[in-house]
Amino acid sequence: MHLDGGAPMLAGLEEFREHLGGQLTLVLPTVIGKSTQVHEMASAVVRKAADELRTRDQQPCVARS
Repeated sequence: MHLDGGAPMLAGLEEFREHLGGQLTLVLPTVIGKSTQVHEMASAVVRKAADELRTRDQQPCVARS
């Protein structure tokens, strides 16, 4: 998976939006069993999330009790 600061993910979303020929709608979970639809995402937030996932991927898995 490429998580280069979220840039490939943002590029992929934009490419998909262009393929659709209009507005892109993403369904995101809010709480268990509920979701919301968004039509845009702040690139800074996507990059921060990608950085967080990269950091977590590099850490050993620890069981929580």
